[in-house]
Amino acid sequence: MRFSADVRAAVIAKLGKGENVTTDVLLKICNVLACDIADITEIGRDAAAYFNSLLMGRTDESYTHLWVAPNSFKPQFLDCVDREIETAKRGEKAQITIKCNSITDKKIIEKLIDASQSGVVIALIVRGICCIKPRVPGYTDNITVSALSDVFGSILACIASEMVKPD
Repeated sequence: MRFSADVRAAVIAKLGKGENVTTDVLLKICNVLACDIADITEIGRDAAAYFNSLLMGRTDESYTHLWVAPNSFKPQFLDCVDREIETAKRGEKAQITIKCNSITDKKIIEKLIDASQSGVVIALIVRGICCIKPRVPGYTDNITVSALSDVFGSILACIASEMVKPD
């Protein structure tokens, strides 16, 4: 985001802490994410609710925009992969890029293999353990795996057809 939207890291940190940022910054971010300012404020509300629930010792909350493990991340992620599989089956460009700490969940692995076999191009950027062997003909042809060594522990999933807002 820092490079795509040309926004300094300090400004992104302010946004992450719920501090005020200029409308210009929000518009730059919206341009990169193909969203509008209302979307960002809704995500901000979700983030505030999430951190408040953590302070109260609750992890079973559900949110409008955030996918939070263990309750909502997996089903929402699998639904997005299913939609990407359908996109590939229609002959349209289908692509998934995931940056995460590890990929060891059997259902997620099976779904990513299904996606690869359906023609979805998948790039995995994994810090730790990855239980998918990439580039196995007829099985994981469309999956690449790269090792990651950085200080940030965030999970990022970009689903190509999800990134484009319909007119």
